[in-house]
Amino acid sequence: MNEPEQEPEEPTQPGRDFYKWQPPAVNLRPYRYQMPQKEPGRGSLALGVALGLGLHLIWFIFPIAFFFLGVAQIVYDLPLVITFLLRDEKRTVAGVGIAAGITLLLNGLFCGAVMANGGI
Repeated sequence: MNEPEQEPEEPTQPGRDFYKWQPPAVNLRPYRYQMPQKEPGRGSLALGVALGLGLHLIWFIFPIAFFFLGVAQIVYDLPLVITFLLRDEKRTVAGVGIAAGITLLLNGLFCGAVMANGGI
């Protein structure tokens, strides 16, 4: 019975095999989260601006509204915004907001000019 000679194992030192360790074969690509694609907004930005600025013609029908500009603007802008939000037309709502912002800035400009010249 001739047994094959076995090579003597080299004595291992603690920690020496650590550098020979290989991770298991798995998918090691970095995880990349893909943001969900947003649908393009519905509605029209130009329509919102036109409606927001066009409704300022109410002031010429009721000139007293010039003295209550903020309240008068809320009276027609808020229902307009709610209506278009319920219809999911976010671009139109943004247009109404832009028109309201333009009105706010112009109102501040004219109010400042009147106050700088000593009032009405």
